[in-house]
Amino acid sequence: MRHLNRQGRSALLWGLASFAALQALLAVGIELRFPELRDPEYGRKASRLSARTAASPRPYTVVMLGSSRVLFGFDAGLLEAPLARAAGRPAVVYNFGLTGAGPLAELLTLRRLLARGTRPDLLLVEVLPALLSEQCDEREHFPALRLWRGDLALLERYGARRRADWWAARPVPWYEHRFAILSLLLPTLLPDSLRQDWAWGCDESGWVRSGGEMTAEQRRAAEEHARQEYAHLLADFRPGEPACRALRELLNTCRTERIAVALVVMPESTTF
Repeated sequence: MRHLNRQGRSALLWGLASFAALQALLAVGIELRFPELRDPEYGRKASRLSARTAASPRPYTVVMLGSSRVLFGFDAGLLEAPLARAAGRPAVVYNFGLTGAGPLAELLTLRRLLARGTRPDLLLVEVLPALLSEQCDEREHFPALRLWRGDLALLERYGARRRADWWAARPVPWYEHRFAILSLLLPTLLPDSLRQDWAWGCDESGWVRSGGEMTAEQRRAAEEHARQEYAHLLADFRPGEPACRALRELLNTCRTERIAVALVVMPESTTF
């Protein structure tokens, strides 16, 4: 009986140690090697951009930050050949549009890229006027699960407090990031609503090709969705915080880092 008890305790201890080791290994892997498991959309693009700019000689690098308008509307690869001829060296033009990104997300993305050692020669920054409205609050769009520790201080300066939730998500990364892991390894096991591989279909320059022409009914539905999302922001438009402050900080960061920057308004339909 004592022998069996010792075996049971040993098996339990080994099981707990293995569980802890697996959690720790994944936590380190996400932190250092697999950013797409923490923030799938950002991580996938950041990894591809890093790989493309690691060549020697270093290519002239242009990165465009923005929302889904950029993600689906900017075919960055078309500019690489003419830019390379003009610059007299290899060139990378990368579409870093992210769904739902406004000024605060753009600032966070720039800070993350600089921390990774990815430094563009020219930064293009989408400005969507509606997202500069004082009625637009982007701070709720940053779940703690998708943040790195270095993000917390920046978001706290803008009133988005995620530190307690961030620490709560750290002990069991295999559970917390299970949908991202399955999206990478076995996406067919997940329903569409839980899959997190939506940005992994982007090309080598970060562009996601849209699904083609809309039907008249689909266009009407999309216009109604846009009206519900933006009309109240534009009807009584007043620029305000924290969006304007985030945009100013982004521009100041570029000035400090000596990165050339240009603000871009994407094309809009007459209806919009």
